[in-house]
Amino acid sequence: MLFQMTKYYCDRGTVYSARAYKIQECTRTATGTPLVQILSLSDGERITSIIPVSEFAGDQYLVMLTVNGYIKKVPLSLFSAIQSTGIKLSNWSLAMS
Repeated sequence: MLFQMTKYYCDRGTVYSARAYKIQECTRTATGTPLVQILSLSDGERITSIIPVSEFAGDQYLVMLTVNGYIKKVPLSLFSAIQSTGIKLSNWSLAMS
């Protein structure tokens, strides 16, 4: 299965997207590329989840849970076209800690 997109979920409820080919292939001992060079993260924003996506089928969902115990089921197709500034899921935080 070839993953074409990678979705990055942040602690402030924002989802960013990047094409998988933008992540450079490195050797085991290489330093790698800072994520802030690929995504336009806000100050202090942290990535809490990374999900590779190969297709945006209508019958696929993401289930998210907040620290306060709120749960949300969202169709994966909502994340098919995300701009470089990201998309705000809602006004509630997805912080895991």
